[in-house]
Amino acid sequence: MFRNFCHERRHFRKFKMEEEILRKVLGKLKKPDIPLYLEKWGSINENEIQQKIKFSAAKGNIITNIAAIYKKHKRRSTQDVGMLDLMYVSENSKKKNWLVSKLKKASGEHTVLTAKMLQSGLSRNLAHFDADVNVLENNEAFWMRVSIQEYKSYIPTHVTYIAHYPHTDTVISSTMSAAYKSYIRRAVLSTLKCVTWEDLPLAGHCVVSLAQLANHQKSLGAYTRFQQNQADSHPLTRKRKRQDSEEGEEHDSRILFEHETNNQSRTEYLTEKFGPNKQPNLEKVLYKTNLRFRGCAVSPKLQALKSKQIYCQVKFEGSSVIEGIKNLSKTGRANANLPKHMVELPTMAKSVITIFEKNPTQRQQGNAPSTPDMGNRSRTFSPTQGDTGT
Repeated sequence: MFRNFCHERRHFRKFKMEEEILRKVLGKLKKPDIPLYLEKWGSINENEIQQKIKFSAAKGNIITNIAAIYKKHKRRSTQDVGMLDLMYVSENSKKKNWLVSKLKKASGEHTVLTAKMLQSGLSRNLAHFDADVNVLENNEAFWMRVSIQEYKSYIPTHVTYIAHYPHTDTVISSTMSAAYKSYIRRAVLSTLKCVTWEDLPLAGHCVVSLAQLANHQKSLGAYTRFQQNQADSHPLTRKRKRQDSEEGEEHDSRILFEHETNNQSRTEYLTEKFGPNKQPNLEKVLYKTNLRFRGCAVSPKLQALKSKQIYCQVKFEGSSVIEGIKNLSKTGRANANLPKHMVELPTMAKSVITIFEKNPTQRQQGNAPSTPDMGNRSRTFSPTQGDTGT
């Protein structure tokens, strides 16, 4: 009798959670998108939707009616509603912050997985939890949702979303709850036949760009021209290059350009370093400096700081930092010759970079640490002459 009571109580909690998740997901959708998502979801009969729901009504009334219809559904479950949530996240991934990690496969393992195999594997490896697992394939990637709800109410932070592109060693995940992080990672490693999980200092909102930065380092930046078959068919003819660049731009004949030669050389330099194509979206880049003070020539009064280490953090934020840095140089608001740690951003697969002294003895002056702040977790550079500022 006690067992039946506990079973009924758990089911009541699940039913209450289903409605809460359903309302949260539908509340995020724009009103015109609600019928489209319901059609893709397929858990509510299309005829029932057309007969009982008036989509011309207020959004709150539409959501209440959908919840009432789904409440009578025989196959309803938190896992079923979780699929609707995963559909929304996979289509609107830019609303979350994503972290990039690299997996190391076991030697000789080259398994071809499907969404069904991933779902059954994750469910099996998380069987000791009351976990809801959903997997779908969208935009050439497998999207996974793992929800572990062991309390009375629904806790959104206990839901983890993971994107994995087949035939790569990269996983892109949302922030995981500390309580279940190790278990979820272990389940993913076992399902994907991998042995180690390494976090990269790379994060952002655009999953597609993060995947490009992590998986295609050798074909980004200046190398995109070869990837997209944009190589110059006449590499030794400078005149032809200039004619091609002039034909691609339309200028008002009434506008007179100052320093046109400098602008032309600046554009050629940026095309050579970054390539002619749009850069991947990276919303935040953090530079950490561990350098000696270099401003004594400008401020002689600060000679006492000459041997001191300067620790500083510089953060670039925007819709696309790499494209922004390129445009700053193009418009003359930044130095024409950008430092190495900026030019190589598209090929680094990093968003945290530490800049330190090239000479180890100088690095140790002022009781400064001899190794970079981030260790192996960040790309490090030693500034050369004319390459010390950001």
